[in-house]
Amino acid sequence: MGILSIAAAAILSGVRGYKAISHWADNLGQKTRGRFRCRRVDGRYIVPSQYVIRDVLIRVDPAEVDRALQRWNTAGACPGEGRGPAGQQLGHRRQQDAQRDR
Repeated sequence: MGILSIAAAAILSGVRGYKAISHWADNLGQKTRGRFRCRRVDGRYIVPSQYVIRDVLIRVDPAEVDRALQRWNTAGACPGEGRGPAGQQLGHRRQQDAQRDR
């Protein structure tokens, strides 16, 4: 899951291509690498190589990733709401407006 998370974050940051994703990951700090659940070797987090990133991304089924993201979105949302790209609940503003107008 860490490789898909790294790739998604890099792409959301505007990065395109395997080499660029790898370079983006190489520039992550240790704390961030830990949050992405990178492998730990001798007390340091190691990001996957460009070749590992490429291998994972060409093997993953895009339709399955889409279904998984839709399930995640549905599971965390209240009825009639979705979640935004950062995980925040959408529709929260609508609830605040309704309370204010009472």
